[in-house]
Amino acid sequence: MPQGEHFVTYFDLIAAPPHPGFDLIVLLGIMVVLALIYVTSISKHGRRSWLNFVAIAAAAGLTVSRFAGYGPPFDSHPLSVAIANQDYQAVEGTVEEFHPMTWCLGNRDEQFKVNGVPFAYSPAYITATFNAPAACGGPIHEGLYVRITYVAKPMGVILGNTIIKLEIRRPGR
Repeated sequence: MPQGEHFVTYFDLIAAPPHPGFDLIVLLGIMVVLALIYVTSISKHGRRSWLNFVAIAAAAGLTVSRFAGYGPPFDSHPLSVAIANQDYQAVEGTVEEFHPMTWCLGNRDEQFKVNGVPFAYSPAYITATFNAPAACGGPIHEGLYVRITYVAKPMGVILGNTIIKLEIRRPGR
């Protein structure tokens, strides 16, 4: 690294790993919302609408799929374990092949590579990891020099490599 330059930490999950109960809190929040939908779906005649079935099926599906290891990408427990075991890698270099989201909750994930290591993320996923695309005010853009610490995952499995620490090189003063 050239003299007079340093890294500024933008995001650091290693310093404050997610609480193992994060998944449960999110799941309980979803259950409360579904319960409210169920309660408010009573028609004027005291009968429940088609939302009854949808609410019950969604709640049961989320609960069963989550505890079977599938379902929405709630990832705090595996990340807590990976961080505790120091089961992560780091890469440093220039952001290349940057494909930003077109709008904040856009139609695709933001994607880029650093020294050939691919990353993808979106604020549409419930995660404790870095997921701030440029369209939502995130700092990453083409040509930015970064140091990224990540938990490796095969591409296509909840977006691939998961950013747990993002440092951005800033020129010295």
